Amino acid sequence: TNLCSTIATDFVSKNVDLIMANATPALQAAASATLDIPVLGTSVTEYGVALGIKDFDGLVGGNISGTSDLAPLTEQAQMMIDTLSLKNGDKVGLLYCSAEPNSVYQVEKVKEYLDGKGIKATLYTFADSSDVSLVAQKAADEANAELAQAQAEYETASTEAMDVVREQARAEVTQSMDAV
Repeated sequence: TNLCSTIATDFVSKNVDLIMANATPALQAAASATLDIPVLGTSVTEYGVALGIKDFDGLVGGNISGTSDLAPLTEQAQMMIDTLSLKNGDKVGLLYCSAEPNSVYQVEKVKEYLDGKGIKATLYTFADSSDVSLVAQKAADEANAELAQAQAEYETASTEAMDVVREQARAEVTQSMDAV
């Protein structure tokens, strides 16, 4: 975002000793602002995706390091299958924000796993928090269950999405603590 870029540029102009980047937009802004000041990222799901590194091997290199909050995606998908007793031919809606690269990465991996198990996974994209209810409604109308990736835009509107799902008596699995 523009605010992240402004803050990162300010840090560079003040020649700080370290930039702590919380979440993907802050990491991207800090990475663009400096090649010299160490950048420590947190709340970043997948650094290769966040920084556009092809064939990412787990090492960013240069001045960037940090921790990943990537949950084990195949285990989450299997837990959803087991918990909801999903079977071959069932339909799962995968909700995600198209503006967040790590959301795209996660739903693609989960979709691949579910499809491999014979469960039809359909992607439902929203652009920002104002779209979540409409997209959640569409997914609830078309799927047996939903999986929502916990990214900032979803977090903002997770209560609305849960209301839609509850009204239709559907199951929703989310990484969001706010939605539980």
